[in-house]
Amino acid sequence: MKTIKFYALLGIVLVAMIFVGCSKDADDVVPDTTPVLSNTEKAGLLQMVEIEKLHHDVYLCMSENNQCEIFDELCSCDKNFMDQLSEKVDKYKLENPITERETGIYADPDIQAKYNEFLIISNGQLQDFLAFAKQIEEYGLASLTTRMAQVDGNEDIAEIYTDMKEQSQCQLESIVNKIDHQDTVRHPGNLPDDI
Repeated sequence: MKTIKFYALLGIVLVAMIFVGCSKDADDVVPDTTPVLSNTEKAGLLQMVEIEKLHHDVYLCMSENNQCEIFDELCSCDKNFMDQLSEKVDKYKLENPITERETGIYADPDIQAKYNEFLIISNGQLQDFLAFAKQIEEYGLASLTTRMAQVDGNEDIAEIYTDMKEQSQCQLESIVNKIDHQDTVRHPGNLPDDI
């Protein structure tokens, strides 16, 4: 009889240890603290990653077609932001619109239209490239300003947008500075100004 009581008591202790062990494992699970994005914030993130792809694609082409160092710098900076935004897209488990898209191909029709505008001047002169670079930086800044206003307390997204806006303003200033300091092209047939 004592043996039966001993085994019964041992069984109860083992069952209790199993339940304590299971409940401890449930307490060790780290809850997902990723903030939830609103539909507007999701749309903004997806738009901004495509805008950065647009900038990268255009500046890469400009860099290849023109011997102006500014396009290399712009391309590198926008590639960095494109990658950072893609990480956010992955983090929030969204479908990245730039994954496996070739250069010059976009999901957003407005962004596709901007790239198609670039194709018209893609064999142009440095002045044409700089003017278009200024135009797409202004477009990106306007989109970014709109999207920043739509962020509802998500510091993760607000922080990257703030960094992007600061960098984009610097990029725009560099482009404008380059435009302002372009020398007038003199052809052999041009008459001197003093004649």
